[in-house]
Amino acid sequence: MKKNKEQGLTINKIYASILGFVTVVFVIALAVVLINSFSKSGLEQMKTISAQEVQNRKLDNDKYKSFYVLVYTKDNDENEMIASHVAKYNDYVRKTDEEDVYPIFVIEYTDKNAAIIDTVLPSTMNKDTEFPCLITIVSNSISSTKTTVSTILQTLEIPTDK
Repeated sequence: MKKNKEQGLTINKIYASILGFVTVVFVIALAVVLINSFSKSGLEQMKTISAQEVQNRKLDNDKYKSFYVLVYTKDNDENEMIASHVAKYNDYVRKTDEEDVYPIFVIEYTDKNAAIIDTVLPSTMNKDTEFPCLITIVSNSISSTKTTVSTILQTLEIPTDK
């Protein structure tokens, strides 16, 4: 009888050890997933465009004659203000087939690509303070540049009747 009791305790310890190990692995995996999902801002997860494509204003062999390019700098507080709205607009673009709804692409303004992007941006723009900015390209020509959060949000407004 005592042997059966000891054997039962040993089996219970094994199950408890396995359950504890699985729980620790699950918690670690969950932490890794959460850290990775928050490590990139919403803008960094969007479709990107290269600096050359911005300069040439052509994408995918002219598949996109009209589109938006959101130029942003890393670690800008205003990115957080527009990221969720830009993501919602991007989802709307993917779900609609209307021609007057332009796709949106993003590019991070860095020291590496600054010279190329500067050729596209208006010379009157203050590069130190006017990011993020939204460039509208229509028929492969720059139509407008929006440099404030409010005008970017207005431009990317999703129709409420859709």
